[in-house]
Amino acid sequence: MESHLGIGELIGTAALVLSALALWLNHLNRQDRLRSQQRASVSARQVGEGHIRIVNDGPADARDVRISVDHGGLLATESLIEGVFPIQTLSAGADMDVPLGMRMPGAAQTAHVTLTWNDDSEDGRKWRSNLRLF
Repeated sequence: MESHLGIGELIGTAALVLSALALWLNHLNRQDRLRSQQRASVSARQVGEGHIRIVNDGPADARDVRISVDHGGLLATESLIEGVFPIQTLSAGADMDVPLGMRMPGAAQTAHVTLTWNDDSEDGRKWRSNLRLF
């Protein structure tokens, strides 16, 4: 005896598959939204000669914020950084001004800055940019 699916059974099966797919996609979207709420968004910008402002524009706190500066001619950068970093917690919406040092004559006006931090979504997140400091 041959078994054939009728049109109604095909439509029912297709509806069931589409419903399952919609539920799965909804679950993934919900996970993405939750993950984005757990992310800090840390960056920096120049605010004065030899100073930067580190900002957390994300909805979550950044923990263990560290900085690396390829300064190419800043005086006192390492000692100033050691006195401030690591930042234990940079709260959501918070900012902090950080002096990086004075420029030596003939040194570059920009510095390559890398910030790293941990948040509830991931450890070791990074932001990198070349900042004009002078």
